[in-house]
Amino acid sequence: TGGTLIFNAGYTFYCGSRLVINKAITISAYGATVRFNGTRSGGLGNDAISITASNVKILGGTWKEVAPMSNVGDYGITFYGVENNSTTPPTYIENVGIQDATIVDWQGEGVVFRMCQNFYVVNCDISNIGYSGVTTLSSNQGVISNNRIGDIHPTGVIGSFGYRDWE
Repeated sequence: TGGTLIFNAGYTFYCGSRLVINKAITISAYGATVRFNGTRSGGLGNDAISITASNVKILGGTWKEVAPMSNVGDYGITFYGVENNSTTPPTYIENVGIQDATIVDWQGEGVVFRMCQNFYVVNCDISNIGYSGVTTLSSNQGVISNNRIGDIHPTGVIGSFGYRDWE
């Protein structure tokens, strides 16, 4: 809890399954590339990284899918709070985000925040995404700033959702 995971600069790391982060951590990947296998299933969804804890930071790195983008559906990095039910408010995860990173070649959404508070996406390059560069769902008090978001094309049509906020 509260440690640091470092992906060393100059290297490419391959992850054959979903990476689940359920404790506070800083992930530093400046100068590194982290690539994910395109065939993930089960768990919370089809995302490459499932983050379910507060106080998680991703710093730097290039985060991408191994296989060429083929259909809408797979997510890159997803921060998950707990939705609960209609009579109980969500359990938010807090103080989470990504900074100085490149998010590229995802079939679905690049970065997703679901039931999050105090979240951020800052100074990132998000491109060649199948559906949405950054998505928020029932999330509050966020900062999305100084990013380049482009080449979003769910059906091969440029200019669909670069940023989407669902409430």
